[in-house]
Amino acid sequence: QYSFCVSLWEGLHGQRPQEAETRTQGALLAGATAALTSQRRAPRWLTDAIARGFATAPEKRWPTLAALLDHVERGTRRRRRMLTIAGALVGAATVVSATTLVGRTARSSPPTCQVPQARIDATWNAERGARLRTLLVALDPLQGRTRAERAVDAFESATRQWGGAVVRACRETRIDHLHSEGVLTRRMVCLEHALSKITASVAALEGAQDLTALEGRLRVLDNLPQLESCSDIAQLAVQPGPPTDPALLAEYNALLSELAVVDVERLSGDVISHRRRASAAVERARALGHPVLLARLLDQFASALHNDGDYEEEVRVRREAIAVGAEARDDLIVADMWTSLVSTVADALGRPDEAEALLLSAEAAVARAGNPVLYRYDLMQARVLIAKAKGDLTAALTLIDEGIALLEKNGARSPGSDLMNRLFLATGKRAMVLRKLRRPQDSIAGYEDTIGLVTAKYGPEHAFLAPYLANLSQAQFNAGDHKAAVETMRRSLAISLKHFGESARLAEMTWGLGEMLIGDEQFAEATPYLERALEMARRTMKSDDKRMADIQGSYGAALVGVGRLDEGIAQMKESLVIYGKGQRSLNWGLTEYSLAEAESKGQRWNDAIASYGRGRLLLEAVAGARSPEVAAARLGPAVVWARQGRWARTLAIAEDVMRDHFDDAALQVAKARFWRGAAIVELRRGGAAAFVEARSAADALRTTPNVEQSVMEEVDAWLATRDLSGARVPGRAGAN
Repeated sequence: QYSFCVSLWEGLHGQRPQEAETRTQGALLAGATAALTSQRRAPRWLTDAIARGFATAPEKRWPTLAALLDHVERGTRRRRRMLTIAGALVGAATVVSATTLVGRTARSSPPTCQVPQARIDATWNAERGARLRTLLVALDPLQGRTRAERAVDAFESATRQWGGAVVRACRETRIDHLHSEGVLTRRMVCLEHALSKITASVAALEGAQDLTALEGRLRVLDNLPQLESCSDIAQLAVQPGPPTDPALLAEYNALLSELAVVDVERLSGDVISHRRRASAAVERARALGHPVLLARLLDQFASALHNDGDYEEEVRVRREAIAVGAEARDDLIVADMWTSLVSTVADALGRPDEAEALLLSAEAAVARAGNPVLYRYDLMQARVLIAKAKGDLTAALTLIDEGIALLEKNGARSPGSDLMNRLFLATGKRAMVLRKLRRPQDSIAGYEDTIGLVTAKYGPEHAFLAPYLANLSQAQFNAGDHKAAVETMRRSLAISLKHFGESARLAEMTWGLGEMLIGDEQFAEATPYLERALEMARRTMKSDDKRMADIQGSYGAALVGVGRLDEGIAQMKESLVIYGKGQRSLNWGLTEYSLAEAESKGQRWNDAIASYGRGRLLLEAVAGARSPEVAAARLGPAVVWARQGRWARTLAIAEDVMRDHFDDAALQVAKARFWRGAAIVELRRGGAAAFVEARSAADALRTTPNVEQSVMEEVDAWLATRDLSGARVPGRAGAN
């Protein structure tokens, strides 16, 4: 009713009702009142009928749109003419006109609405499907046939649904007379854009030249257009129509097609090309001056900036998109922009307080958009990122659980659900938070659930599985099951090798296996993996990429582990130079700690003390002062002083560590107890009692998870220098 009355008023008076420029259906229900004023005269009975359609109270409106149309027919005796006038004045210009898509019949013949099969055949047909099957099998002999069937099914379904939507739009206007020709025109504009995206998606798969390119382009199948928005009459009615000037209309048509191509390029993962193409399209849209089109292209440009790591510029572009989207009355794009803006400010920029201040506007935008499930879910995820940025992982977990419940309530676990991808992303995120909360068994269960969801949708060898398997491996390692962890990481790497070729992602996966082997002190086996990962990273990453630093630091630690001390220290120092160009991170702090350990091993005492200090400051800032990593960095100098025989300093540091409370730091506390006892014995302050304490701490170390073999060797070497009374045994070498 509201949309029809806006159109009818504009048809009668040559302008929209005064308040229709700023009012939405949400405002109508909230109590706004239309200001029906015009310089032109119109029959009072018709003005009153329109005013009733604008009534704020539901009981005062027309019971149905049909009742309103019947009233208009009785008043004019010319119902069809009134509908035609209203429709023609609202939408004379079309992208691909309604006449082109659904056909016109002679006035003497009843209207017909048929599927525009020629348009569908130009996008997708049996011959094209056969060629695509052949291509995918050639590119991927192992899974190509399965993937081809999925692609063919997706394109056949998408074009079939598109044809049905065209017929439905035609019938509702031309046969059932539920909407005007102007509404039909706007629906056809929306459907034409959807067909352009399907066409661009088909072309993207056809253009894949190798398995790596195919992996990225297969993402288009999960993002084929949803056609429900093309039936949202209220939303379509308040948005500006296409331009009427022929030259501007031609550019509008071209940019609609370009929007579809740019979106498919985003999905394909070519960051540089996507940014360049989206930027050029935005400039063309600004010159055209059409707000709906400009808002959608700004959205693409913002996504390109995010994927390229240019977050400050992304924030600026998203703010512009919000303003343009509001001008276009595109509530969906505005809601999407607000949730994306909050997420970027909280997560990528690490400014949770600023993000929290933006939440109210984001919530209002989602409410105006009619609270679609995806936007409500995305808003929950924005709150998750704020909680994580504030370090409140418990609150983040609660919010993630709420989001999962929302998805499951809307059928996300059902086979074929469009929400399943969101669900496995959410369950994977939940498992990651559980791992950070040091709940390894719960984290393992969460990753196994996620892997089950991905496998159910995509099969047991899909590329999506690789990162989740890598995370599961880390959780298994933290739980003490090192053998399972290494095997899971090997499976992750095998899938990565098959799908990604030489790439930054494969370098990360290879590094992950090397890290796992280092954690299990299998340095000789880890070294070739990490060397391979570093070579690949140098070919596929930017020189200042922090992932490069992660890989190089681990490679250095492996070299130290196999006795190549100077080479290992050099690699770690190079990685620290890269870290120094970016934000503080846990791996940066851990690399400083590893460097300190290596320098201590090489008896570079002063360097080691300085590196422990830098590592401690970084780890306190990133992991928190109570973390076990900080406990290790604080205790490190105690061992350095012990190796030099400066036991008073060792005692002071060990006692200082023992006085403070650390989270989940049993290993570090046990080490501190041992070195405290050893220092007291060496300083001759405790005799047999102190030695018993040191030996008890050593026994505790032997039963503590993840204790390094080198640590126990050093502990046992010191114990061997003493008899049961704590006195030194002549002729035996000490730990220092």
